[in-house]
Amino acid sequence: MPTEKKQNIINDLKDKFRRAKAVFFVDYKGINASKISALRTEVRENDGEIEIAKNTLVNIAAGENISNKLTGPTAIIFKPAYKLFKEIQLPTFKIGILDGRLISDKEMLELATIPSCEILAAKLVGQLKSPIYRLHNALISNQNKLVLTLSAIASQKQ
Repeated sequence: MPTEKKQNIINDLKDKFRRAKAVFFVDYKGINASKISALRTEVRENDGEIEIAKNTLVNIAAGENISNKLTGPTAIIFKPAYKLFKEIQLPTFKIGILDGRLISDKEMLELATIPSCEILAAKLVGQLKSPIYRLHNALISNQNKLVLTLSAIASQKQ
């Protein structure tokens, strides 16, 4: 029977798992204190949370059998800060839960490399405008050739 302190940790983690859309389990072994501090700051700035708890308590709270993936020191990040993972290449991903589905470390890295919404919107707008510009240039090119030819003829006659 877990002690009251452990039961409180389990209940707290269960509540956070229910509220979070994305939960990442990362290995923080070998990361120095300044990088851990930077990770905590970045996660907080993105309205996320980071917890460090025993793997057995995390496994009980998660309600899924993820114990085989949780070995060694594990930090739990609720609403991860992808920017930090890309820039500093911090922790090693173990496993994640996204919208109630287990995802592998490879899938998590793919998510981390997706460009921001603003960049994707700019690319879409650029691709939508591209055919219009090409059509405009095709229609106007003959007129430009005619004007250049006439101006060359006029300059030769003078």
